[in-house]
Amino acid sequence: MKKYYLLLLCAVLFLSCSKDDDSASNSVLNPPEWLYGNWKHEKSIDGYVYSSMSIEVSSDNIKLISGSSTSVLDIGNHIRNMQNDPNGSASIEELANNEESYEFTLRIFVQEAEVQRTTYRFVRDDGESIMFYQGSSTGLEFFKI
Repeated sequence: MKKYYLLLLCAVLFLSCSKDDDSASNSVLNPPEWLYGNWKHEKSIDGYVYSSMSIEVSSDNIKLISGSSTSVLDIGNHIRNMQNDPNGSASIEELANNEESYEFTLRIFVQEAEVQRTTYRFVRDDGESIMFYQGSSTGLEFFKI
């Protein structure tokens, strides 16, 4: 009888554990509410805008947009596409998610080999502006629109 209890206990423990329980690495974006909305960065000389970028943030997605409407990266959609690819996958590792900053690393895999790893960081300046960093780049200041 003890063998059956031990076997049952092992089965319950095995079934209750899964790799999906790891909250540090997943395939879902979870930005903080202070980051929700549209943000814009512009560089200009004498009123002429020569560089423009915007960021759109929702509860489960971040879009980086260059120029007037050309999407550079739709992170949420990119992750979903990679998850549906039989040879690829993607994961998000949240490094910070609090009232001051949101930082995560996006990892892309093709046939189990990592082909891309990019860290994105958003730092809250105040209610109307944020600093955005991609990889080791110099931060860009974005204003809420």
